[in-house]
Amino acid sequence: MFNILMLRLVLASTYTIGKISVAIVKPLFFVGSCMMLAGSILFAWCWFRHSSCSIKREDWWLFFQLSICQVYLPYGIDFYIAQYVSSNKWALIYAACPFVTALLSWIILKESLTFKKSIGLCIGIFGVLLIFMQSSTDAISERPALFILPELILTFSMSIYSYSWIMIKRIASVYSPLLINGVIMIVGGALALITSVFCESCLHVSPIASTTPFLLLLIVNTLVAIIGFPLYTYLVNHYSVTFIAFSSFLEPLFVTIFGWMLLSETISNYFIFAFGMLMLGLYIFHKEELE
Repeated sequence: MFNILMLRLVLASTYTIGKISVAIVKPLFFVGSCMMLAGSILFAWCWFRHSSCSIKREDWWLFFQLSICQVYLPYGIDFYIAQYVSSNKWALIYAACPFVTALLSWIILKESLTFKKSIGLCIGIFGVLLIFMQSSTDAISERPALFILPELILTFSMSIYSYSWIMIKRIASVYSPLLINGVIMIVGGALALITSVFCESCLHVSPIASTTPFLLLLIVNTLVAIIGFPLYTYLVNHYSVTFIAFSSFLEPLFVTIFGWMLLSETISNYFIFAFGMLMLGLYIFHKEELE
């Protein structure tokens, strides 16, 4: 149980790091730097373990799609939108990933969706809708006109991320997880850095407001990626997938605590009720899986 708590604490810290980072560094530059560094370490780890690092030519396109859908778009969008939403709302939206993945699997892969699972799915979606009803408590004076609904953009990003887990099923049994994550992090990070050059004026203005805090955040976020991945792999071999999925709902709770302690974020009644709805929906959904 301690390892489960550690995993969720490590993953929850990425939301808080994301909120802090956007104040001192351009979001795409930060995402690209972290992903390139973490991906290179994972790929080197795979290489030194003497695992196969070759990818079949017919799978190149799939790896590129994964780089877009699991790294480049979700992280790029999320860290940019993090300027306009609280960390706990960001985490709560991503807590709906199991529901969206199940819905997409039903649509795309024709996987069965029982009546009880449908009830759980509807309750979970209702919890997400409550987030849109919440008035902003992000301690931000105003939002750009383009981002009237940052929550909607985050939901779109979360849906793309959920879809990537459907794609990864096609190669998870063929390639080493170290290789998969290393490659898509390197490619996704490179795309984020290229985009940063053109969209964040990195050629003319430094993307870093303060060097020392940036380096500390870079190291911490890279360690989170490196520690979180092997820890998750270890837990999959020692706990049921259902239990690990259910434990993902600890993340918004930890993020809320971090946000309250480090970012002075408030906790609204809407958030508490939405969190309860998501918890109830996931409980019903996974209870049906156990049966």
